[in-house]
Amino acid sequence: MKNWVTFLFVFVFMLCLTAGITYGQSPTPSIVLNGKVLTLKEPPGFIGKHMMLPVRAVGESLGYIVSYDNKTERVSVKNGSSTIVMTLNNSTAMVNQKTFTLEAPPTIASGTTLIPLRFVSETLGLQVYWDNVSKTVFLYSAESTDNSGTVDESDTPANPVDVTARLRQVIYENGSVNLKYDGVLTPAVTTLENPDRIVVDLAAVDFADDFLPALSADPKAPRLGELPISGDPVLQKVRYSVFSDNPKTIRFVLDLNKKSEYEIHNNAETGEIQIVFDSEETPQQNTSLYTVVLDAGHGGTDPGAKSISGRWEKDFNLNVILKVQALLNQEPQLNVVLTRNGDSFPALAERVSLAESLNADLFLSVHGNSNIKSSIVGSETYYTRPESLDFAKMVHDFAVPAVGLKDRGILQKSLHVTRETTMPAVLFEAGYLSNPNEEQLMYTEDFQNQLAQGLVTAITTYLKLP
Repeated sequence: MKNWVTFLFVFVFMLCLTAGITYGQSPTPSIVLNGKVLTLKEPPGFIGKHMMLPVRAVGESLGYIVSYDNKTERVSVKNGSSTIVMTLNNSTAMVNQKTFTLEAPPTIASGTTLIPLRFVSETLGLQVYWDNVSKTVFLYSAESTDNSGTVDESDTPANPVDVTARLRQVIYENGSVNLKYDGVLTPAVTTLENPDRIVVDLAAVDFADDFLPALSADPKAPRLGELPISGDPVLQKVRYSVFSDNPKTIRFVLDLNKKSEYEIHNNAETGEIQIVFDSEETPQQNTSLYTVVLDAGHGGTDPGAKSISGRWEKDFNLNVILKVQALLNQEPQLNVVLTRNGDSFPALAERVSLAESLNADLFLSVHGNSNIKSSIVGSETYYTRPESLDFAKMVHDFAVPAVGLKDRGILQKSLHVTRETTMPAVLFEAGYLSNPNEEQLMYTEDFQNQLAQGLVTAITTYLKLP
């Protein structure tokens, strides 16, 4: 029975890795099953909105007997006393005389019998480790053994997980909510009333470590987040969290101002779910609404500079950004988005990608500075591209007087987040954590509140908000 379980496990993850790939155009990712590379003559494919598996290719590669009866149009897969029987264009399947309902019937494409993902994924699970660098998936069944009857520990991945996809980002743009992911997933959507909501559940799915906007970082708190929506008559906000741990399920709740017709599209090839509302009810993009991306430098495994008393820069940066966010949220014309709202570390490229995907109007990053000479003090404002200079001047003119430290000037420097963004982007170094006097000030509520107010004034003045 354990080998039969392994066979079905492979069904799931062969689909997960290659759904949406056009045959002959994209290479199939490498798959290692219990330490052995699995070689298939025919890859899985994606038909319509359903993930489909070429049953004969997988089954025979594992030594099982796969047969097809032309008269009854039945395909059977046998391993010892275990048998799966499916019928073309019939949504009922039999597994060891037990009946299962398929989300889509088996079909034939180019002479290959294909079966749907959900039949397999809802019946059995698998531990999997995905190496994104080498594009290799390591599959491991706890019941699998080598010839000696013991698990081959040397080939077991170090960090197996039981998910088929990882969410990378949720964004709102042009009246639709977009979820971006790696892997394979199938959304389950329901609508609720009093109040009106749309609920999207994603089973066997987890958040990526660098999910944006960032999740709550407290390990003792639930993993959750919220994306506020401004200027849309239908959408209020999007809430998301881990809904269940067995199986791992992510739930998105779209809070609505009123009922609305909508469509949901799952593009497995690009790894994106799009929830689009009725065009008659969704307005044209409000050109008076500005999007500001606030970036708390460092975070998570990258703590930044260590202050002279042993505190970390990442904490100072986040405290200030959260205060800026709270003040800017009072401005009805602003959509404020954070690159992180907890102790996580989005890669620099991910921070830029978030701002670009939102078509943000401004990007502001806050940092604390450090130097081997403890006598160095003061505030500095950095920009890279000429089109960011006016915003840099505005930030400097308001933020430096707000904190009252030495004015070290506006400096042009090639920094990733100010270089790779296309909107005006500024990085503000508030003060030196390596100086005992400035460090003591920087971790006070008064200093952080004053700095936050200075940055808010710079943003609202630059955007000419009333």
